[in-house]
Amino acid sequence: MPRCPVCQSKYVPNKNDYCPCCNWNLPPYPFPMGWIPEIVQKENIRLAWAKQIWTAFKLAQERLKQVQMQLEEANQRASQMKLLLEQSYQERSAFAETLHKQEARLALLQEQLHQSTQQMAQLRTELEDIKQERKHKNAIIPHFQLQKVSCSLKIQEFSFKVVTLNKWGQPINCSINKAQYFQEHLGNNVFLDMVYIPAGTFLMGSPEDELNRESNEGPQHPVTLQPFYLSRFPITQTQWKAIAQLPQINRYLNPDPSNFKHPDTPVEKVCWYDAIEFCARLSQLTGHSYRLPSEAEWEFACRAGTTTPFHFGETITSNLANYDGSYIYLRIYRRDRAHKPSEYYKYHEHKHSIKDKVPWDHAGHRYVR
Repeated sequence: MPRCPVCQSKYVPNKNDYCPCCNWNLPPYPFPMGWIPEIVQKENIRLAWAKQIWTAFKLAQERLKQVQMQLEEANQRASQMKLLLEQSYQERSAFAETLHKQEARLALLQEQLHQSTQQMAQLRTELEDIKQERKHKNAIIPHFQLQKVSCSLKIQEFSFKVVTLNKWGQPINCSINKAQYFQEHLGNNVFLDMVYIPAGTFLMGSPEDELNRESNEGPQHPVTLQPFYLSRFPITQTQWKAIAQLPQINRYLNPDPSNFKHPDTPVEKVCWYDAIEFCARLSQLTGHSYRLPSEAEWEFACRAGTTTPFHFGETITSNLANYDGSYIYLRIYRRDRAHKPSEYYKYHEHKHSIKDKVPWDHAGHRYVR
């Protein structure tokens, strides 16, 4: 079967006048012998030109295919870029929303900071006023209070025994001291003894080499205090009940909160706010100003001029204080153990005639006038 001289496609002679592929006019080949040479030459020229056109056409087709492939790849890349762009838009929207929330939170924090700054400034002003008031009281009021107490209440004097122990827990000294006090009548034949604590300077805190010392007990530093009155004993359940039955000032007081029931044992199961309310009601009842002692006042009264770990010496025994005697301090070991608070009158006093058997102190469960 002959082929087209241009595109080399097969065709059927005497049936196809034109090539089905390139549409070339198919003359009878081979040329008849009767054709004149000029016609043959022209036909050959036309054939050569047609072959060049076909070759260029095939190259253009190949180039078109390549361009189409590149266009598809470009479309795919464009789709990927579009997807990435949409994701970036979503991330940007999420980031913008988060940023808006953070800005709102920052504005709220700034407002809170501004309010806190104002409150801090107000507290600083109040603190300065309190410092000035205390400075004024320390300079004048203590002597005036003592004179007022001396005039309005009966100052009494009592004697008490002070025992000193060595590191073995053995008594090495026993002296008789005297102290002044007055009584506040709480009603129903209930009294509160207030002992006079003279002015003085002491070293607050404990030395670094003291046994069982804790980190919050230092550094030691000198503190000077003006005279004041401190309750001789921890507040008993009877005294608490007498004050708790008075009219409420700021908060309710449970008349019988203690777990260990006894009229002469210290009151327990009360919080700091209850102690503040107790002081407020006691002040209203007596007409005198009562408050909880400061840490310095509390330690000054407890030390009573001593520098040893305990006011009665270098160690502790359950004969002198109500505590868990099964624990060792230095070389002292006693198996007797206190399981509950005891009556206020059962143990020895010290130089300031203060007895301490309180299960837990709110700056001391004693009350200062």
